[in-house]
Amino acid sequence: MMNWLTRVPTAIKAAYRAMAGGIEAGKSSRLHDYWRPANRSPDAWFSDGGKMTRARARDLVQNNSYAKGIVRAKVRNVVGKGYGPQARTENDTFNTASEKLFKKWKRHADVTGRLSFYEMQRLVLAEVETAGEILVHRVEVEDSLSPVPFKLELIDTDRLADEYFFRDRLQTEDGNEVRLGIEYDANGRPVAYHITEEHPNGLSLFRSIPKRIPAKDILHLYITERAGQGRGLSQFAPNVWWLKNLDRYVENEVVASAIASAISVVIKTMDGGAGGNTSLGDSLNGDTVSDQGNRFNFFEPGGVSQLLSSEEIEPFNNARGHSESAVFLNTMLRSMAVGAGLSFERLSRDYSQTNFSSNRASDLEDRKEFRILQQWLDFHFNEPVYQWLVEAGVRVGFEDFPTPSGYLADRDYWSEHEWQNPGWEWVDPRNEAQAADKGLRNGTINLVDYLAAQGINWEEHLDKIQKVQESLEQRGITLGMTEQIDLEDDIDADS
Repeated sequence: MMNWLTRVPTAIKAAYRAMAGGIEAGKSSRLHDYWRPANRSPDAWFSDGGKMTRARARDLVQNNSYAKGIVRAKVRNVVGKGYGPQARTENDTFNTASEKLFKKWKRHADVTGRLSFYEMQRLVLAEVETAGEILVHRVEVEDSLSPVPFKLELIDTDRLADEYFFRDRLQTEDGNEVRLGIEYDANGRPVAYHITEEHPNGLSLFRSIPKRIPAKDILHLYITERAGQGRGLSQFAPNVWWLKNLDRYVENEVVASAIASAISVVIKTMDGGAGGNTSLGDSLNGDTVSDQGNRFNFFEPGGVSQLLSSEEIEPFNNARGHSESAVFLNTMLRSMAVGAGLSFERLSRDYSQTNFSSNRASDLEDRKEFRILQQWLDFHFNEPVYQWLVEAGVRVGFEDFPTPSGYLADRDYWSEHEWQNPGWEWVDPRNEAQAADKGLRNGTINLVDYLAAQGINWEEHLDKIQKVQESLEQRGITLGMTEQIDLEDDIDADS
């Protein structure tokens, strides 16, 4: 009977939980009752804290070495030295002409004349990573140095006039709605951007009136993370407080260390008095007492001082624990690496605890992230720019380009192309080269994809080989391997 009675409360609780059901993560408790975030639209979420997050991220990138390192790591691995297009139409003559046009234009791509197209690629990615978004404006400008009157203007996202109307929404005369500086039609498609001619917090205060620019001439670049998202949030959002707290922690450690090193001994007065007119050391000007009556005490190298009969020296022991600093910093850096989408080793530049296998595993994981960013950059920036460039070449009648009517008849055909993304160096060149050679021999990989993974244009690569071979034949020079290596036996022997 007693056993049955003792099981009653437990049975009642179990039945109650079964009836209550629900998701534990959505329930309140004394431990996290304070945590009640609201489900808000992407625009409302951005309006609440997007600009401050952007400002903090920019400050960190300028002043925090790890924040700067995150951006540089992304730009270095995703864009590298910069890369260009390869035309992929069935018309080889046009393919050659379009690539020739790009090579001439890339030096004059920037409307300000400061940046090459490759530099613009790097800046676009850096701004999206830091500020969350950037605007690219197509501009028609005559330039004697450029083969076509086509330029790009990079526009800081601060110039998007989201506060000019003094409210988040504005209804235009044709029924369009303006939210956060972007004008949308009834389907929610951007039709125009309202952009100030100068930075709202710049040195000029006379040209800050927004100008309406049609969406067909604007690339609004940001990484979409929510359905219906109209503005881009800094990719540093998860790491802003980690990075700032890291700054504070290091600063506190430096200050505490300076304080500890500044005091080496203390003077104990045995009788509790203020002492006489001699001191442990003399000040630089010979004074021993300040205007307020406080004694100066200095240590100088090689100095000999006398104490009062009522004084003695006692070492000052500032017991500060340093053993936990490395563990704490490691934890912070690992958390930041996860938020940044990088491995801990690439973020910290600390490879002391890795071996070949672990280093290769983290490197391959990073490359997956970099390839996603390369695909994003190609689709949202590189490909539209190439199509604009081809259109500009058609308008001016560039050599071996189609006529305007021929281009408009099949725009997709003439715009067919690929971007030769940069690759990465091998972690272990010998082993990976042997594996690649075996894959090429048995057909599990092909030469085009293999060279593309290394960031090499396969057509240019073969052209160079052909050119070298022809030159060697003309000179009567023969190069070749003196010994044939059986790769399978070699690999088996290594294993």
